[in-house]
Amino acid sequence: MKQIKLFFALFGLTMMISNAQIVTLDYESYTSSNCDVFSPLIPVQGVFHETKTGDVTKNTTQKALELKFDYNGSSTNQKGTEFAISGFTFKKNYKYTVKITAKNNSTYDEPAGLRCNFDPSGTDPNCNGVNFANGNNGTFSSSSDKWFKIVNGSTNFSELTFESDYLSTDRFNLGIGTFSRFNISLASQFKQTFYIKKIQIFEVPPPPTFTLTSNASGIACGATSSVVFTVNNVYNSPGTLTYNWSYPGWSGTVNTSMRAITLTPSSTTTLPGTVTVTPILNGVAQPTKSLTLPRSTFTSSATIAGSNAVCSSSSYTVNGLSSGQTVISWAVSSPALATLSATSGTSTVLTKTGNGQVTLSATIRNSCNQTVLKTLNINLGGSNPTAPAVPTVCVNLRDGNDYLLPATAGATSYQLISSSSNLKMNGTTNLTFTTAPRIINFKATVAGNYTVTFKTTNTCGTSTATFPVRAQLCSTSSRSADMFDVYPNPASSEIFIAYDRAMVSENVLMGTSNSVTENESITTELYDFGGNLVRAVNFGKSGNTPKVDISNLKKGIYFLRILAKETDEVHQIVKE
Repeated sequence: MKQIKLFFALFGLTMMISNAQIVTLDYESYTSSNCDVFSPLIPVQGVFHETKTGDVTKNTTQKALELKFDYNGSSTNQKGTEFAISGFTFKKNYKYTVKITAKNNSTYDEPAGLRCNFDPSGTDPNCNGVNFANGNNGTFSSSSDKWFKIVNGSTNFSELTFESDYLSTDRFNLGIGTFSRFNISLASQFKQTFYIKKIQIFEVPPPPTFTLTSNASGIACGATSSVVFTVNNVYNSPGTLTYNWSYPGWSGTVNTSMRAITLTPSSTTTLPGTVTVTPILNGVAQPTKSLTLPRSTFTSSATIAGSNAVCSSSSYTVNGLSSGQTVISWAVSSPALATLSATSGTSTVLTKTGNGQVTLSATIRNSCNQTVLKTLNINLGGSNPTAPAVPTVCVNLRDGNDYLLPATAGATSYQLISSSSNLKMNGTTNLTFTTAPRIINFKATVAGNYTVTFKTTNTCGTSTATFPVRAQLCSTSSRSADMFDVYPNPASSEIFIAYDRAMVSENVLMGTSNSVTENESITTELYDFGGNLVRAVNFGKSGNTPKVDISNLKKGIYFLRILAKETDEVHQIVKE
């Protein structure tokens, strides 16, 4: 395209940067003989213009910009001309009124018109006439009668008003182009020409919007601390502001000129009322805002003091009560195992009537009638050892067999005693330790049936149980100890279980698939470090690699027990 020097006058530009911005572009004195006056990017009266579709020309007779339109047979094929105005920001939360002084080249039965569009796409640097028009104008207004106006009549210029929505994001270009929202049936009226003499852009600030906030989320019982309540002028709407406050149940110094006030609860036990404020902007009352602070959750640092193991009876006391806090009741979780007596305020006596574990609870109330529960787990009587399940120990297994020993409630020490030197636990026939659950390695040197004595001790003495262990010759001696691979480990969301290599026993998992579930179901039990069962899953013959979801578990060490026919093994898992 031949470049032609452009001459333009810089005038008629007005910008108000306070609460409204007005841009006036008068094209009457703008001169250019270029085949497309806005290509490439051209400043006109200090504001950049750029052709997006078709060719924008200057009509010297009309003293206006000239934009062509061609319906081209259908609404989806229509062609037009569009240019964009840029160089300043159309601001988020504001809306804009665009007034265009324009006319048509004739009076039509089926007139087309002009449209407005924020941030139109593309450029059209070639002088090749009208081009296909993009009908997507939703970025300017959700109402079609506000982004499109019919232009008809060739005698006089008329002012057309376009109104945008309040913007949800900043915009940087305003597109103005020819378009038709309606069908044109007469071929003689497909082509129309429009003239634009002046464009005015008005910036409309968002409506006054106020919020009420405080520096506190709640009020604790007995609190006398002050709270600051603040009115926020969200869009900095200008003008004179006063505030009508209401604050029942609060005290403080307040007047109508204060945007932020500091209040103190009038009572330490009765919750103060709702704080309300009506902002008055330039003498006009705005919507009233209100804020109610709830009572903060009651917490107490008090604890139940006393033994966590009872052999016959024991006394318990609540210590650490704050001012205004009292113990209103005591309870035990299983009255069949324990009874309470001599209960008086902060103390009670628990008497054992059976063996097991119970939870002792004390209800504490404050001066605002809020309550909180304090608890203590107590083991009653002997520790009742829980024996592990040890179905099979392989004599010819190089590394022995690992099995999980669960924790026994209340136990402070554990002891495992083998009936023979041919069976050892963790390398010894007499194993003692103080914490469980624990993985115990059983290793036998001679096939046969053995007995293991299991003792647990607590403050009430030692309890004893026994469990059998069968040692046998297994089919393969060269394999690792575990039949299953567990991965990844450590893991954060899930762990997978895959069949490892050869069978430990010919009677266990007779299939040869890499996925054990193709031929045999397995059961998994996941225990936390305290020996509590947190998840149990049975996997049927789905043909898929079993997986266990651990995404909602706390970080730490867990024990995964895998059972399948005669197979029982334990893997230590680390949850990241």
